[in-house]
Amino acid sequence: YSGDGKAWSRGTQIFSARPSWWKTYVPAHTSLDVWAPDVVNYNGKTWLYYSISSFGTNTSAIGLSSATSIAKGDWSDKGKVISTKAGSNDYNAIDPNFTLDASGQPYLVFGSWFSGIKIVKLDKSTMKPTGSVSTIAKRSGGIEGPTVFYREGYYYLFVSIDKCCSGTSSTYKTAYGRATKIT
Repeated sequence: YSGDGKAWSRGTQIFSARPSWWKTYVPAHTSLDVWAPDVVNYNGKTWLYYSISSFGTNTSAIGLSSATSIAKGDWSDKGKVISTKAGSNDYNAIDPNFTLDASGQPYLVFGSWFSGIKIVKLDKSTMKPTGSVSTIAKRSGGIEGPTVFYREGYYYLFVSIDKCCSGTSSTYKTAYGRATKIT
């Protein structure tokens, strides 16, 4: 962590062991590594959304941990936020991004490949979904890693498109779009 973006300090390790709920939703995820962490300060706490997954499938889950601050490192896992299972869902619960709409309502944007980028409203006290999941972007050939922010009347969505993880054959690039509604 860093207060100025120049001097960095090692924080407290968030997981010393796999939370027990991981094996229920993503049994093949046996290590402590998490994907695509998104850390935000909101309502007086530090929140960490993260993904666990079976690579190349949509057997995945987004989890949530909180701390009073990154520096204090008193992390507490809050469990599953949303999960998907191969053969049961047409989307993938990875790559979480916490964002706020213009009125301050929190949302979680997420998704990878499959049927695209999703968004769901969050409960301000639990920081977990309330309401239904909606699609905000999709394309064939890969879309993932969403980030949404609001500025001057528009919501901007940034995503990675095409194929990663293939060395010099990768075609990964960034794309963006804008809308007047977060959904």
